[in-house]
Amino acid sequence: MIRKIIKLYPVASNLRLDTTLLLLSILLSFSNLFALNPQKIPDEYLIRNWNTASGLPHNRITALLQTQEGYIWLGTPSGLVRFDGVTCTTFTRWNTPDLTNDHILALYEDANNALWIGTDGGGLFSLTDGKWQRYSDAEGLSNTHVRAITSDWYGNLWIGTEYGLNRLFENELHIYTTAHGLYDNIITSLTIDIQGNLWIGTLRGGMAKFKDGAFQIYDYGEGLTNVAVNSIYADEYGAIWAGTLEGLFYLPRGEELFRYVSGTGYTPITSIIGDQHGTIWIGTMADGLKRFTKGTLEGYSNNTHITDIFITSLIQDREQNIWIGTDSGGLLQMKDPLISTLTPKHGLPDRNICTVLQDREGTIWIGTRSNGLCKMRDNKILTVFTTKSGLSSNRIRALHEDVSGRLWIGTEDAGINLLQNSIVTRPASLQNISFFKITCFHSDKSGAMWIGTNNGLYKYYNESVSLFAGNSNLSDPYIRVLLEAKNRALYIGTRSGLFVFSENLLKKLENDNRITESDITALYEDREGSIWIGTHGDGLLRLSENSLVCCTTEHGLHDNFIFSITEDESNLWLSSYNGIFKVSLADLNAFCDGSAGSIFSTFYDEADGMASRQCSSTGQPGVYKTTVGTLLYPSTLGLAVLDPDSLPVRQTPPSVLIEDLRVDGISRIDEDNLTITARFSSITIHITAFDYSNPEKLHFKYKLEGHDKNLTHLYPRQNRLAAYGRLKPGNYKFVVYAANNDGVWSTSPVSISFTVNKNFYSSTSFYALILVSIFLLTGIAIVLPRRRRAIKKSEKYKTSTLDPKKADELTPKLTQLMDEEKIYLNPDLTLSELAKSLKIHSNHLSRIINERFGFSFNDFINSYRIKEAQHLLSDPQNRRKTITEIMYDCGFYSKSVFNTAFKKFTGFTPSEYRKKYN
Repeated sequence: MIRKIIKLYPVASNLRLDTTLLLLSILLSFSNLFALNPQKIPDEYLIRNWNTASGLPHNRITALLQTQEGYIWLGTPSGLVRFDGVTCTTFTRWNTPDLTNDHILALYEDANNALWIGTDGGGLFSLTDGKWQRYSDAEGLSNTHVRAITSDWYGNLWIGTEYGLNRLFENELHIYTTAHGLYDNIITSLTIDIQGNLWIGTLRGGMAKFKDGAFQIYDYGEGLTNVAVNSIYADEYGAIWAGTLEGLFYLPRGEELFRYVSGTGYTPITSIIGDQHGTIWIGTMADGLKRFTKGTLEGYSNNTHITDIFITSLIQDREQNIWIGTDSGGLLQMKDPLISTLTPKHGLPDRNICTVLQDREGTIWIGTRSNGLCKMRDNKILTVFTTKSGLSSNRIRALHEDVSGRLWIGTEDAGINLLQNSIVTRPASLQNISFFKITCFHSDKSGAMWIGTNNGLYKYYNESVSLFAGNSNLSDPYIRVLLEAKNRALYIGTRSGLFVFSENLLKKLENDNRITESDITALYEDREGSIWIGTHGDGLLRLSENSLVCCTTEHGLHDNFIFSITEDESNLWLSSYNGIFKVSLADLNAFCDGSAGSIFSTFYDEADGMASRQCSSTGQPGVYKTTVGTLLYPSTLGLAVLDPDSLPVRQTPPSVLIEDLRVDGISRIDEDNLTITARFSSITIHITAFDYSNPEKLHFKYKLEGHDKNLTHLYPRQNRLAAYGRLKPGNYKFVVYAANNDGVWSTSPVSISFTVNKNFYSSTSFYALILVSIFLLTGIAIVLPRRRRAIKKSEKYKTSTLDPKKADELTPKLTQLMDEEKIYLNPDLTLSELAKSLKIHSNHLSRIINERFGFSFNDFINSYRIKEAQHLLSDPQNRRKTITEIMYDCGFYSKSVFNTAFKKFTGFTPSEYRKKYN
C-alpha cells in the first residue's frame, strides 16, 4: 500500500531540527507544573461556559487555537472570534471585508506567527500583522472547503480540503490527490508526529503517512475497523491516535498495526488531545467528553455543566486548562477547582449555610438557614438535627463548644439549645432569652459564657443568665460579634460601633469617625496582638496600640463588607459578599503604618469552585479553621472548603498586550512612527493580558509618560482602556504592566510611543503670515466688539441701580449659600427664591452672577450641582448607587439636562467619569 511521488519540498538543516526538539522538550517539562490533576475524577473538574449571551456570534464552535501572542481563537459558522478570557472580538465579512467567508472550519498558526483560517467555501485566509491574504481555487487551491491545516519542519504549509491535499511553500501551491497515492480526496485532519512525518486523515480512505516523498496507507489491513477518520493526534511518545466514526484507535511508535481502545466502539470521535500526564482527552459526537488514562476510559457525566454532548474541538492552553468546543452549547473551559463546595447533592439538607464549627473530636457542625444542624465527619453527613430531634428552631445562627464539650446552638428565633452525646436540651435557666435572636457566643477565661442577642448582651455563669451590666450604655443592643483579646479585654461589636469591656469599664471606641457608628461584623486578634475589625460597608480596620487605621476598596481591599477574619502563616483571610480573599499581613501592616500606599487582594469566587461568592453575613463563626488548616466558609449555596497550603501560586506574570490605539475612534495601532495632529479630540488605548485560569482577576497599571505623573491602577472588572483628551504637542510613551490574581506583576512594561504635532496655526510661519492682518483688524476684532458689549451691557442693566459696594457685600454671602448651605441641591430653586434668600432684587442678583462669576443663573447653579455629582460619582462608598439616584441627589430633575450639563462642565458623560475616577 505504498504510493511513491516526487519529493518537491526542501530539507531542513540539522540545526533547525535540534533547536525545535530542544524547545519542545523545555515547553513540555515546564507545562507539567500546571497540568490537570489526574487523580480527580472528571466530574470534579470545574467547568465554565461562554455562549452567545457572553458575546459569541454562534453557539457552534468549529475550531479552536491558542496563538503565541496569547489569544484563543474560535471558529464558528458566523465568524472568526478572538478571545482573551474576558472579551470576544468577532471578525466577519461585514466588519472585515478581507475575510470574504466567515464560516470557519480550521485554524492554525505557523512558525512565523501567521494565523491561517480555513473556511467552508471561501478558501484559505492568512492574517499576519493585521494584513489579510486569501488563497482560493483562483490561486491554485484544489478546493475552497478547507477542513484541516498544519505545517511541517521544513516550512511547508499543508492544507486539507474536500478535494485533495495541498502544499504551500514560498507562495506556490502543489496538489496531491488519489492520483498521487491517497485513498480518498476528502481530507479531515492533519498532524505532524515527533519524527516529522505528516499524517493525513480522510473521510473514506483511512489514514495516510507521508514520509520521504511517499504515502503509506493505513486502513482495514492495518487494524482500523472503520476508515472514516475524523481526527488525529500525535503524542509526545511517538504514538498516533486516530478518531473514527466508530471508535478510537492508536498506533504505538515503531509498530504498523493500530490497536482499538476498548469501550469506544460505535462512538464517533471528533477530536483528540493529550495532556502532560499522558492522559488522552476525547471529544465525541454523541457521548460528550471522555478521558483515557492508564488503560481506563472514563466519561464526564456532569450534564449540568457540559452543555452539549456533541464535542467538536479540543485544545489545551499554555496554563493546561482544557477548552471544549461544542456543536450547540458554546465554548467550555475545564480546569482544576481551587475550592470545593459541599451542597445538598453531598447530603446537606439546605444550601444556605449560616455558620460552621469543628469540635474537639474533629466533628464538623454545620448550621443551616432553615433546615437544622448537620453533623459531618470524613466528608459524610452523619446526622441532621431538627425540631423533630428536639431543637427549638431549624434556623441556626450561632455555634460554640464550651469547656465541657457541650455544643451551644443559637437560633434565629427561638433562643438557645445545648447538644451533648447526641441529646438536645433546652435548660430552664436560659428560658428568659428563648424568644431572642442569638447572634454569637464567647466563653471567657473565667468560665462565663457571653451570649450576644438582638436584645443586648447576656452573661451565663453558675447555671444562671443575667443581662450584662453595661448593656444600657450600648448605643445599639443588637450584638454582632464578640472577641476576648489576649489582655482579657472583651470587644463587643454592635450594629452601631465597637465597644471594649475591660477592668469592669465599658467604653466605645470613638477615636475615628469611620468606626464610631460602623456596623461591626467581624473581630480577630492576630499573633502580633493587633485587633482586626470587619465592618458592613466601611472596610477593614486595624486597632494597634490605641491607633485605628482603615483600609477600603480605595486602597486595594477587595470588598468593604467583611464577614469573617482569620489568618494563616502570612495572610489575613476575609469573607464578603464578593467571595473569599486574602491580603498579605506584611502588606496590610505596611499600609496601616504608612509605609505603603496600597495593598493587593487575591480573591476567590465561582471561577475557582465556589457555588456562590456570597458568604454568610450573619452567622458566627463565619469561618472555621480546622485542625489541619483547612478553612470552612458558610455561603448562600453551600459550605466552601479551602486549603490555603494547597493553593498554587503562579509566579509567572501574565503577558501584556496593547490591543489598539484609537484616535477619535479610528485605529492607528499598526502605523509606524505614529504621529497625531493636535486637532484630535480623544485617544483611547485598549489593553489586555492573558491568564486563562483567572482572566477576570487581572490587574493593570499604566502611565502616559509626558502627561501622567503617577501610574493608574485598573482593578479587576474595570474597563481595560486608558482614555485621554487633548494632549499638548510633544512626544509620549504609554507603558502598561499587568498582575495575576496572586499579585505577580510583569517586570518589564509593554509600551507604545507616539508624537502629537503642533497645529499649523501654532507655527512661526503662520504667525508671521497673519501678523499684518492682526494689526489691520485690531479695531474690528477688538475695539468694536468691546463697544458693542458695553452698549449691550448698559442696555441690559439700564434699570439696575445696584451699588458696587452692595455687590461686594453680597458676593461672599452668595458663595456661602452655595458652598456651606448647598442651596443648589433644591431642585426647584429659582432666581427669585435665591434673591429672596439674599434679600435683594432678582435683577441685582442676576447682575452679580453675570459680572462676578461670568455665568447665567442656570449655568451658575448647574456648575455647583455638577461638582457635587463629580464628588458622589468618584466616591467608592456610592458605587452601589445608580447614576439616576446621584442625579436626583444633586438637584436635577431631568436626565437629559443632567447629562448635557455634566458633559459641558467635565468633558465626560457621567458613566465615563465614574469608570475613569472610581
